[in-house]
Amino acid sequence: MTEEQQKKIKNRLTLLTIGIIFLLAILLLVLATTKKMNTIWFPVGTGTLLALYWVVSDVLPVIWLRMFEDKTGEQKCSYCIYALIDAVGLGGLLYFIMSLTSMTGALVYVASVFLKKRFHDEYLGIEHEEAEAIETDAQEQMTEVQEAEMIETNAQEQTEETQEAETIETEAQGQTTEEQSVEAEAAEEDVQEKKEQGM
Repeated sequence: MTEEQQKKIKNRLTLLTIGIIFLLAILLLVLATTKKMNTIWFPVGTGTLLALYWVVSDVLPVIWLRMFEDKTGEQKCSYCIYALIDAVGLGGLLYFIMSLTSMTGALVYVASVFLKKRFHDEYLGIEHEEAEAIETDAQEQMTEVQEAEMIETNAQEQTEETQEAETIETEAQGQTTEEQSVEAEAAEEDVQEKKEQGM
């Protein structure tokens, strides 16, 4: 499905949604002006229009836009939960409209608005992408730490090798000094012996 086709379908769904909301407003206005709010038309008409609104906003997009293509089972499940919560929220809204003295329905609707966002994000894969990004960052940091440890280890080894070389050089210099001292003493003794023999 091309982007242009998706755009046309989304525009069609938006028009349907606006049309349902417009019909709901007209229904409530007519029932209020004719004083028929206490008749069966009020709950039946309002409930039917809200149910149509739910179908247009949550069900038809899945079918028309093929929203489940290339989605995992978890993402599909998250969308189903999202749609179910949306339906419960619309039920709460219907209860609030029918009994304006109670705020329970309004609270249910507001809670559903905040709760369903989480499952919609899970359907879109936002949390999965964030988790992958965090895991990638952690792996990069671990690699950097390992590289730093390797550099430090190499530096320590080089330092130890340098110290060993300096120790060997110092010992060699000490041995050379001792040999020179021994040779000097031997030469001095030879000189003295020759002097004694000459005398």
